[in-house]
Formats: sequence, structure tokens, C-alpha cells
Amino acid sequence: MDKLERDVFDDLLGLAAKLEGVPKSRMAAMIARRQEEDRRRVERANQRYAAAVDQMSSEQRERIEALKQKGWKLQSALRQSKSSGKVVRFLHTTAWNPQRSAVGPKMAAVYPDGSVVMAFGKSISVRSDF
Repeated sequence: MDKLERDVFDDLLGLAAKLEGVPKSRMAAMIARRQEEDRRRVERANQRYAAAVDQMSSEQRERIEALKQKGWKLQSALRQSKSSGKVVRFLHTTAWNPQRSAVGPKMAAVYPDGSVVMAFGKSISVRSDF
């Protein structure tokens, strides 16, 4: 943060502290605490994501690579089973939808057993048992 940004932040912090009726130092401590909580939450989420990606089966990895070679894009979102820890990965592309006679998004869900389910639209239903 440069000096101008820091000065603006300090002014806003002072105004917020005045509105809340607390000292500026206490308001700064509250903000720092929330930022630290957010940083830890993001770190835990990143660790869970990395562990979930490690849980992918070899069949799933092969299917994903085959779809990526056909131009599909891997999404960062995934769905993990709480009981088994297995993961469903999602990919998307743009394709012709004959039902609507238009080009639109097409989604694919790749399951741990290597099966692939495709659907047109921006969302896709996921089986509850995988």
C-alpha cells in the first residue's frame, strides 16, 4: 500500500471507529483479527481442495485428460463425498444445443469410476452416491 492509500485507509478507519464509538486502535485490532480468520479459512479450504484432488482415481484422471484434449476446460469447483472422500470433477465447453437451436454451455461431470455425465446449461445434477 502506498502512502496515499494508507492515509485514506487511516481516515476511513477513524470514521468507522467514531461511528462505532470505539477507539481507532480497537477498530484496527478487530479488522486485523477478521483478516487473520479469513486467511486461515482460505488456507484450510486450499488444503481440503488439494487433498480432494489427490483422491482422484486414475480412470477419472484419464477421462479428464481426454476431455481436455477435445477442448473442454476444467473448472476449479469439485464435489466431494463426505463419507468416502471421493471427488467429482466438472468441465465445461461451448457446444451446439439442438433442443434450443443455439450455441451454449455444456457441462460434464466426471465420476471416480470414470463415467461421464453431460448436460447443456450452466449447472449439472450430481448423483448422491459416488
